[in-house]
Amino acid sequence: MKFVVFSEAIDQPMTLKQIPRSQYMDAPVCKDPLNEKSRKSFFKMLRRKNHAPTATAAVSSQKSFSAAAWLSFDVEVSGSISLLLTFEDAYGEQHVVVDKTDARGTKSVMLSGNAVLDIQGDLESLKIQCLGIAPAIRCWVDDVYVQKKDIGAIKTA
Repeated sequence: MKFVVFSEAIDQPMTLKQIPRSQYMDAPVCKDPLNEKSRKSFFKMLRRKNHAPTATAAVSSQKSFSAAAWLSFDVEVSGSISLLLTFEDAYGEQHVVVDKTDARGTKSVMLSGNAVLDIQGDLESLKIQCLGIAPAIRCWVDDVYVQKKDIGAIKTA
């Protein structure tokens, strides 16, 4: 999955990956996909129309994620690099710092950590971004990882 990304400016986040909606939406899941009866009832449930209007703009919720990124550079980096989760909700685009490191004199770095997002309304989009890489430096993304976590597991860890 190694690919090259370029930074526009050192103070602008560089998007490493747009996270698929299936990773963070609370969608129904088929409990037994091998059982034909279970699959049919699951598809019937998905086709059912919900006639009750929902007002999600005022609803506040928290979601937690574990994120990691492995980055390589063509030259030694001189400065700190931050890993961000950027999400869009009713308040617009917001950033949460997952990890930050002083990467002076290195040509590769791994950033990782957990983040709890305070979301107003629906979670519209989720991206993993990096901040602090100079535009002249070529960056290779060796791997990117984002996984939704149980909020209780994050707080007790």
